[in-house]
Amino acid sequence: MEFVERSGSRPVSHTDAFAATAAQTFTHLALQVPDLDGAFGRLTQDCGAAAVSRPAPGASEGMRCAYVAVPEGNLLELIETS
Repeated sequence: MEFVERSGSRPVSHTDAFAATAAQTFTHLALQVPDLDGAFGRLTQDCGAAAVSRPAPGASEGMRCAYVAVPEGNLLELIETS
């Protein structure tokens, strides 16, 4: 994985990180996790991430997802599939 910052680019800030996913741009990193509830709990309780969208059914059958905002301001999507 590579993150690139182009010369001359400027930071973009959204007051609502979850609403930013409606724009066609990089807004979050999605990670598949084996235990959504455990990962969500560890990130929000132990690591300082803010709950954005709690674990809930996803768009596809057998999928669950949640969103957290990490202290650095990045949005993470956690995905569990069965």
